[in-house]
Amino acid sequence: MRFSSIAIIFQSANIFLTALAVYTTGHISEESKIFRCRQRDITERDFASTQRKEITHVANDKISWSWTSQLSDLMTDSRNQNVVLFGKKSEVSKFYILERLTTSGTSNGYNHTYEYIIMVDEHDRACGAIMRVLTRASYDSSNLPDQNISLCSIVY
Repeated sequence: MRFSSIAIIFQSANIFLTALAVYTTGHISEESKIFRCRQRDITERDFASTQRKEITHVANDKISWSWTSQLSDLMTDSRNQNVVLFGKKSEVSKFYILERLTTSGTSNGYNHTYEYIIMVDEHDRACGAIMRVLTRASYDSSNLPDQNISLCSIVY
């Protein structure tokens, strides 16, 4: 078989293989779970007792996609080499915004809103956390904000 044919076969097979860039681990007790989102630690006290609102879609401009597909994209981001999820990605069934933890601030003429989203499985166990930063120019409230979405790491 010629080299070019072999290369095409390997390239085609590569399309169907998605390598995880991040790491997962087994579940531990809920009281021991800590998720670090930049300098903010989210503990069991934050995600178990706080008011949380279920969300199903990420909205960006006129395009909307599911949090499940967003999680898949984040899990394959090679820039993140942390342990970010308890259990398997396929076990995550719901996403909740932790409304009490949402904060806002202004810097350099931009308004920033920090939202924290907890991912849970069908047994209502916390699997991981996501931080979403919404940024909008303070002089422009008519346009939708830019979004930066990242996985929080697990602290042992």
